[in-house]
Formats: sequence, C-alpha cells, structure tokens
Amino acid sequence: MIIATIGASIFLSKHSPCALWPQPQVLSGWFETPGIQLGPVYLDSQYLLIMGVTLVLVGFNFWFFEHTLLGKKLQATSQDKEMASLLGIPVAAMIMLTFVYSALLGGVAGILVAPILFVSIQMGSTIALKAFAATIIGGFGDVKGAIIGGLALGVIETFGAAYISVPYKDGFAFLVLVGFLIFRPQGIFGERVAEKA
Repeated sequence: MIIATIGASIFLSKHSPCALWPQPQVLSGWFETPGIQLGPVYLDSQYLLIMGVTLVLVGFNFWFFEHTLLGKKLQATSQDKEMASLLGIPVAAMIMLTFVYSALLGGVAGILVAPILFVSIQMGSTIALKAFAATIIGGFGDVKGAIIGGLALGVIETFGAAYISVPYKDGFAFLVLVGFLIFRPQGIFGERVAEKA
C-alpha cells in the first residue's frame, strides 16, 4: 500500500496540469521578525514556528489517539479491519476520516514549509521520503519511534553537513536508512513478528 501510494504520487506530480508550468513560486514567511542567535547557531523565525506547531500537533495526536473514543476506533481499524467491523466500528467511515485527517496534517505541513522551500509540485517529495525513512528507523506503527527517528535523522543530517559535506547532506539520512534495513529492519521500537504459512 505504501509503495502504491508513492507511485501514485509520482504519477500525479508528473501528469497534473501544474506540471505544465513548473515555475517555482516564492511565498513570504509568516513573521517579518528575524530569528534568534544562540552562540554559533542561528534559528530562523519560520523554523521556530515549525517547531512550535509540530510540538502542539504531536501532543494533540497523542491525546487524540490515546484518550478519545474516536482515536481508539481509528487505531482498532488500522490494526484489524475485520475485527473492528465485528465490534460495530464503521470501517469505511474510519478509513475516510483517516484520509481527511492525514490530508489536513499534510496541508498544515505544506503551509509551514512553503516559505522555506520554493512552492512547486515537487516541494514535498524530499520531505515525504525523509518522513518515510524516519518511520522505518523508528518502527512502523509506533508514534514515539517515528518522532525519535525524525529527530535522529535531523541530527545526523546537521552534523554530517557541518563536519563532512553540505552537498551530501540528504545522502547521510538515506545511508542510515540502508543500515537499518540491513541490520534492524523492524526499527528502533519495532518488534519481529512471526507468521505461520
């Protein structure tokens, strides 16, 4: 399903009407104020906004999925659709709600990163691949693992760019991903699952 989704995304980005006019657009930042300087590190105001909104959304997601009935229904549907249906959960409605909610989160992310990146039809492809890598590193189905995987990728990229090479900054994250796929494919918090044939 994930690979099919990535393939559909590539197909749509190459064949949509927007691909006929691929001129990137510039979007101004949300704040005109400069960032803050912490020693040798400069934090732009847009990055600070992204970090703040991310913390709020992560906290909301944790509360929503762990402490609300609707969140538990969504989790049950993702784990076992047939059993959820037998328990009276409207599976089709839960799947539709998941798509709507994920599109909403993706839209918020796009609005936040648009002032940093040029607005184009390809602007989210690198971010999506890194999110996919962070999910694999942390372990599928584990929100805590995905957060830690994302932070680990960010730290590896930053230090790799600072001490090794800036042009190969994106490559360091994928080298770590390849290492995890070889030596620990279930991720940091994932568990090996044995299935009977």
